[in-house]
This record gives sequence, structure tokens and C-alpha cells, in this order.
Amino acid sequence: MAKAQRLRCPLTAADIRQNIRDIAGVRITCGLISDTYRVADLIGGQPDVTVLEVEDYIAKPKSNGYKSLHVAVEIPVFLSDRVVQVPVELQIRTIAMDFWASLEHKIYYKYQRSVPRRLLQELTEAADVAHRLDRKMERLHNEVAGLKSALDSDDGPLSLKAIDHDHGDRSQNRAGNHTTRPPGLSFDTRRQVVWMSAEPPHTSPNGALQDNTRE
Repeated sequence: MAKAQRLRCPLTAADIRQNIRDIAGVRITCGLISDTYRVADLIGGQPDVTVLEVEDYIAKPKSNGYKSLHVAVEIPVFLSDRVVQVPVELQIRTIAMDFWASLEHKIYYKYQRSVPRRLLQELTEAADVAHRLDRKMERLHNEVAGLKSALDSDDGPLSLKAIDHDHGDRSQNRAGNHTTRPPGLSFDTRRQVVWMSAEPPHTSPNGALQDNTRE
């Protein structure tokens, strides 16, 4: 009711339903800035979800430093006799943004919205620090992802080509014939992966396989 009065909205159910889009609210915290937009796209792409409005306070922060992605949606609520479309506001932001917003809310609540100028200045500075942290973590994440992609390219993450080459000189049997055999234990220095497999079967002098299961 307080919000309806602040917005000068008539206090009828129909008017409130039409003008107030955050009757219900959901807060989603993500690790990275890019994740916030990815989550918003995933939710908005659901067939039973209708996106009403998007307010991007990450790209355009509020004057006090507040950052978050607000998405107003309608979702179906199934009653016993009908389906009702209910407006829900999604607040999607990073962990750093959420920490800042929670502290800012506590300060405003304590001072009843009359926050000393010094605290307002420190809050703004803290918002800048949180933003730089988010940007740095995004950059580190992309760097690690790029490194992993480079390691996984060409032969794939579990390539045995180098190992087969390293163990090629061990694949001779007693008769001097080359046989294909998996390595027992080896170390791929390119990817720092320890490879393990069962011991290869023994071969007789004539090249025939011997039964290793019986002593």
C-alpha cells in the first residue's frame, strides 16, 4: 500500500495489479557480470514467462552507485479453478553487488534515509571498488577459459598421441615383433595429466598371447 500511495496509484486491486509489478520479488546472485545477463536471457526465454520490463542498472548505475539487473516478468500461478498471471520482479546481480546493496539498505534503514554525507561518499567509493572487483574477476575468468580452450583444442583434452609416441619403443615383444599395447602409467608433460591403464598382456616367444589370470 505504501508503494501504491507513493506512486499515486488508486488503491483498487485492478489498478495495483496494473501499475505495481513487484508484488512478488526474487533475488538471484551470480558469480560474474556476464552471468547476470545469461540468467536473464534463460528466464525470459521460457515459454510460460512474459517479460514486461527490463531496467539495466549494471550498464547505467543509480546515482548512489547501486547496480543490478531488474527484470519484471509475468508468470502463471495455477489456482484450483483458473490460472492467474502474477507480476514478479527479478533482481539479478553479482555477489559483490549484492553485498554492497545489502549494506546500503541497512545504512538507509538505520538512519531513516537521512544518511550523513560522509557515509554516502564512502558508499559511492565502495560501489566503485565492487565494480572493479567484478571486472577483474570477469577478466580472470575469461583468461582461464581461454587457456583451457587452447589446451582442449586439436587433439582434445584426453589425447594419447604424445603418450603413444613416448611408449613406442617399449612395444616390442620377445620375438622382435611390434604389438599394440596401452601404457601402464605415463605422464603427459603437455597437459600435466597422469594416465593409467591396465598392464598389457604378456606374449609368448612366438607372439601368441598368454593367459595372465592363472599363476
